[in-house]
Amino acid sequence: NLEKEFFKQGDLEKEAGFPISPLMDRNKPGPAYGSNQVGFFSVIVSPTISLWQKLFPGSADELYEQTLSNALFWKSNSQMDN
Repeated sequence: NLEKEFFKQGDLEKEAGFPISPLMDRNKPGPAYGSNQVGFFSVIVSPTISLWQKLFPGSADELYEQTLSNALFWKSNSQMDN
């Protein structure tokens, strides 16, 4: 899974004496942590889908609706992180 890959990368960075990249430190919240998913949707997913809709109107309506649903899920899930 993605989180295992991220943590393995962080382990390699630590072993090599490099600073551990964000989300790759197994001692901190990883990519599956709700608040990190909210950031991912805000910075990557939503802007990408919005641009796609502008370029190709009507082609991503279902994708947009699913993106909103997923973002709401992670937002409510991130409140349980604390």
